[in-house]
Amino acid sequence: MILEFVEKELIGVLGNRPVFFVLKAKTKVLPFKINHRTLLIGNNVESPVFVVKDALKAMYQFILHEPAFNFKKLDFVGNTNLTDKEIVQYIVFNHDNTGHFIFDEFTTKDTILLKNLCKSNLMNTPYSEDNLLDFHDWLHINIGAFVWFYYAQITEFVTFSSYDFFTENYLEKPLKDRYKNIHYSPENIKLIEELFQKKERNINYQNLKTLKDKTLINNFVAGNRWNLDNVYWYFKNNR
Repeated sequence: MILEFVEKELIGVLGNRPVFFVLKAKTKVLPFKINHRTLLIGNNVESPVFVVKDALKAMYQFILHEPAFNFKKLDFVGNTNLTDKEIVQYIVFNHDNTGHFIFDEFTTKDTILLKNLCKSNLMNTPYSEDNLLDFHDWLHINIGAFVWFYYAQITEFVTFSSYDFFTENYLEKPLKDRYKNIHYSPENIKLIEELFQKKERNINYQNLKTLKDKTLINNFVAGNRWNLDNVYWYFKNNR
């Protein structure tokens, strides 16, 4: 029962299932990782809860899927020897090859019910078997669209906002939410201020092997020189 071990906030609804943002969690008793970018969907009453591992990855997959972001025109190789698009692809698809979700207490029936929900008229743009996307990719992109349009602040890293970065550098025209499959609940929303205060940052120091690594992590904590290369470094060194 995941919800027993987390302090959460309702931020939206997928069909008839609540979408929760994790405020605090008893991580030592959970069998999987959870952080400030984790979302939980379900309430363990009508349906079991499934875990969206990282809201940033969902938003990045939405960016990759949305043609209004023009990587061909603007993208270039940075300090990582990767283009920005390659960095985003790495974070979304290569950082964790076990998938974007954890269906911890799901049975085969629960999986079918979730898929049927996403095909139903409770969705503004339901999933179809004719969709070119795999169902899990479709679901992840819909969650990413929700994060982009309504809750992008939870994907920020100290002084770096992916939302601002991609809006300013790669978005060619204004975007409208053409998905609208997760309903935003403003009456239940509180802005999470000072989310990455030093006392709350979860940085894995065990992977620091060189002086360069230590210098970079000190800059992280100080909030200096953050950019997309830093976010790549963070994911590469935190598995």
